[in-house]
Amino acid sequence: MRSARCCDTDGPGCGGVAVRTSPLRVVTLLPRELHRAAADALAPLATAIDQFQAPAPALGRIEGAPPDLVIADVDLVPNVSQLCLFVRSLRPDGLVLPVICYWSEREEPLRDCAGGSVLHKPPRADEWRRTLASVLDRRYTASRA
Repeated sequence: MRSARCCDTDGPGCGGVAVRTSPLRVVTLLPRELHRAAADALAPLATAIDQFQAPAPALGRIEGAPPDLVIADVDLVPNVSQLCLFVRSLRPDGLVLPVICYWSEREEPLRDCAGGSVLHKPPRADEWRRTLASVLDRRYTASRA
């Protein structure tokens, strides 16, 4: 299988270095109207995406085959902190990125849970691409160190 870069640009830390030999596995738990935004933002990152609109099937998929990344809308997941703990109990290097409204008072606690990053809705394509590339770049740069 062809190697995938950790990001789609030659940003800091990445330098276009091949660090993966398999597609990035992602589970999205999003309302239907956000699925296209997630797929577009993830396209340059060589991903395999499983999309869900309800928590039960998404949690079953996460438990059965823990993904590299979970993108979850806070309106569909009552307790994102618990989701972060669940994902990390199955895969210590697993990432959870919450999707929240702009100017949400929940943003800072969710950033703490999610390793410093969140995605905002309504989606802005450049923000989603930049945030995903940055989060994954930090993750794979740290794992190589």
